[in-house]
Order: sequence, then C-alpha cells, then structure tokens
Amino acid sequence: MNFRKRNYQRGRIKRHHQQQLNALIGKKTEAEIKELHQLFLNYETTYKKAVNKFENFIRSKLTKSFFINVCHSSNELGIEKSKIEKEIAAQKMREMNISFERKSIFGKIFESAEEELWRNKYHSANENIDRLRAQSSQNNYIFDYWSFKNVEGHFIAEFSQEFEKEKKTLAEIGVTVKLDDDGKLNFNLNKDEAAAVVSGDRESDNLDLNLNYTQEYHLFMYDRIAVRDYFKEKFSKISKRKEERNLRALAAEKTDKQRSLASSNRTRKEYENQISIVACCPYCGGNLGGFSGENAANFEHIHPVSKGGLSTVENTVFICVDCNTKKTNMTLNAFIMSFSMDRDAVFDRLHLLGKDF
Repeated sequence: MNFRKRNYQRGRIKRHHQQQLNALIGKKTEAEIKELHQLFLNYETTYKKAVNKFENFIRSKLTKSFFINVCHSSNELGIEKSKIEKEIAAQKMREMNISFERKSIFGKIFESAEEELWRNKYHSANENIDRLRAQSSQNNYIFDYWSFKNVEGHFIAEFSQEFEKEKKTLAEIGVTVKLDDDGKLNFNLNKDEAAAVVSGDRESDNLDLNLNYTQEYHLFMYDRIAVRDYFKEKFSKISKRKEERNLRALAAEKTDKQRSLASSNRTRKEYENQISIVACCPYCGGNLGGFSGENAANFEHIHPVSKGGLSTVENTVFICVDCNTKKTNMTLNAFIMSFSMDRDAVFDRLHLLGKDF
C-alpha cells in the first residue's frame, strides 16, 4: 500500500470515528461525555465484559427444568402435529375404502402403492403419538433434533423482558446479536450438553454458547489514538467555552460594579465643577442640561465600561441626553466619526476638564 493510499484510509477512518462520536455525544453534558471517554478508551475490555455478562445471563436460565420444559413442549407440539397427520391419513383411507388393519405380506400383493402409502402414514403418526405420550408420562426426555429445535424460541417466550433488557445494555455500547440465515436467534447449543445438564453431569454455567455479534464501534478497539485525539479536542473546546463563560461573567460583574460606582460619583459638586470650566456639552458643544430634571445631563464613561472603561474621575464626564443616546457603548473616536463631530473641539473641551481619552 503506497503512502498516499494509506493516509487516505487513515483520514477516512478518522472521519468515521468523528461522525460516530458526534452522533453519540449530541447534547450530552460534560459529565456524560467523560463517561463516554472512559468507555471508548477501554472499549475492548468493556466489550468483553458486556458480552460475558450477556452470555452468563443466558446460561443462568438454561437450567435442568428449562430443558425439560422445552422437551415437554416439543413433545406436545409433536403429538398435535401427528394427530393432524393421522386424521388426514384416516380421512383419505375412508375415502378410498382402505382397511385400517395392517396387511400381511400376502395381502399387500393385492394392494396398490397409494393404499400402502396412506396406511403407513396413518400407523406411523399413531405410533409417534404413543411414543411421545410415553416419554412425557415417564419423564423420559430424549434430546433429539425435533425436541431441541426451538430452544431459543422457548427462551425468548419465557424470559422476554429480561432478554430485551440485556440486549439493550449491549446496544448502549453499539453491540447487537447476529441472527441466523432465517432471521432467528441461535445459541448454537449442543444437544448432548443439554442432556448432560438434565442428567446432572454438567453445570449450565459451563455450556458453550457460540453467539456472533455485530460491533458498531469495533474500530475503537484498534485505533485508540484517534479516540484519544477526538476527546482531547472535545475537552479542549469545553474548557475554552467554560473559560469564556467565566470571563463574560467576570466582565458583567465588573461592568455592574463600575456602573454602580459611577452612579455614586455623579454628584452635584462634580457637575458644578465641570460647568465652571466648560458650561456646554463637552461632545457636541450644545446645551448640557441641568443636574436634575427632565433634560438632566447624563453621566458618561468616555471609554465604555463594556470595553474595560473604569469609573474614575478622568474617564467620566457629564454630557447632554442626545449625545449619550447616540454614543451608547461606542468608543469616543467611533462616536466622533459616526456623527461627523469636530474632533479638535471635543478634545479641547475634554482636555480642559482633565479627562483621559
């Protein structure tokens, strides 16, 4: 494999990882993401533990009484099936006026092949019914193909809720049980092992299960570096967002404090001191307004609080209502340019007031 092709495949695997992990993480909390991180850092161990737990659950249910019930149920089904076959054969024999008695070798010479066929079907079904009834009455359970055919079906019927719960646990780590070609669950059990469990020669804990699994996240077992790098980047982004939130909270707290301080600094003495030097609005040169009343002068931060401005004497000034409404949180230079003000006149007035700008 050449270098370019190898790099392409690595990139494709990495993108696949990212897509899977992004879908898993969704809107999970930081704590939940950390749990996923631990899961996929140790995915191979987690997978083996989950599969062992699942298979031990199945073994715990495959007891002597369970297998006996399976055989008993299979016998009952076999009896019902044989009864139907017997009745079909009997109906056909009555239509053909065939005797139900078995023929001697000499009698068979004068009998057609079809007559012999239906008589044999009738007697075979009848014998099968007697055999299965005898087995059930004597608790003599024989683990043949037919009695062992639907172990999984009996299992699901009897333990459906617990089984679904265990399957859900597997699904949480992206694992599902493979079905056979007929779309059915298959434990692949050996009937001789089941017979040994019934006879007491073997514990169900030692039964061999040959289940196959589909692993949605199997690549995580072999590419830990990609998983590590993904979560490293994810946690870095989380930390950055937390830091930004903290900074915004601190800035908001500082802004509130500065505005509160500015409010306490807005005194009549400060106002009178300013108009004794510059009687007009320091920005536009128009009417400043009084200290109080409907058009009272506003107390303004020359460099906005939202941009780090402090409530010092040098950074605060009384201005008219109109200028304060227009300036909002703009810097002084931006305000002057936006409203085509006389920069030199503004600077001269602020300089006379001893302001920093």
